[in-house]
Amino acid sequence: MAGLALLLEHATNLREIDLVDSAILFTEEPRIPEALVNHCVHLSTVTFHMQDDLTMETLKRMRYLREVNVHFGTDASRLPAIQALRATPEVMRIHTSLTVLLPEQLHLPSVTSLVLHGPWLPICDLSRAFPSIRKLTVHHGFGDSVPTSPESARSKCTWHSLHALRGDAEALHDLGVSCPVKCLEIVRDPRPFIYPTPSRATEDERLLSVFRATSPISLSFVMTTTPTMDFISRTIESIPRVRFVDMRLEPVGWQIPSAATVVAAMETLRGMPVALSGLQASYLSLNIEVGVRLAQMHDEEFRHNFAFQIAEALPSVRLLELGLKVTAAGSQEVSHYWWYEFKDTVLDERQIAQIPDGRAFRDYWRKVV
Repeated sequence: MAGLALLLEHATNLREIDLVDSAILFTEEPRIPEALVNHCVHLSTVTFHMQDDLTMETLKRMRYLREVNVHFGTDASRLPAIQALRATPEVMRIHTSLTVLLPEQLHLPSVTSLVLHGPWLPICDLSRAFPSIRKLTVHHGFGDSVPTSPESARSKCTWHSLHALRGDAEALHDLGVSCPVKCLEIVRDPRPFIYPTPSRATEDERLLSVFRATSPISLSFVMTTTPTMDFISRTIESIPRVRFVDMRLEPVGWQIPSAATVVAAMETLRGMPVALSGLQASYLSLNIEVGVRLAQMHDEEFRHNFAFQIAEALPSVRLLELGLKVTAAGSQEVSHYWWYEFKDTVLDERQIAQIPDGRAFRDYWRKVV
């Protein structure tokens, strides 16, 4: 302990620190928190995993922080302490295992990037507490969700500068953000063993509601139920500004290694060109996760014909990405990717060329939008 304290007292160029057992360290060697506060003058990023009084007091005294990451576990009683920070952090990540309300008196205008995993505030209170947010990530914790009051549900409190929004469908739907965003990313619920899984109708309603409320330019989303062609068509109507689409199909039923999985996955894929007609995206990514090998996806002629159908049905698409992840039980996950570039000729015909590696194109189109 004394050695760590001595090291920190001379670590004037230290930029980042991650402490798991800060309560033990700070209690047994008081020089450690004093060194962090008074000697580590360039320390800009801290991560604390244990929020005892001494840890929170030390955090409040640190003046030069630009990124604060705190993990409260199941005890969120010290959450109000983040209001008293002397620093003006730009990035903040707050994690708790349970869904709990953040203190209503919070006001941290310096924060532009916020991650809330568990902590919750109604949208009006959240936008008031963090008025300068450009990047927001939200997930529920375990336990009962925090109810939204009728007044909050009807309100349109939001941000004028929100650039990127990320979270699972349930959390984003419950939060109720209502403003255009550049980038929307809907991921799987990070909580393991959430039962029951949402029904198709529930997942469709959540996703469409978020699409309509945010009208993204870049959209990435995952589905854990089998998408219907009606859902795909309604999605296109909900995202008129979109230029980049990354659709990840990971239905729970498709993880079963059976002939029925092959039939369902291929039937969905074959219906995509017609269902997606009208999409105005320049980059389209279709990724499928299944528990059984899809032989047709490995057939070059099938993929080329599918790409041709996409090119004919979606004149705006310039790049098509096809992805396949096989997660068969007892086997190592295997992923495959294929990219196709579409070009228009002077005769208004579309040329198709397969690209060995399209990751650079993917990054380019994502930045362009």
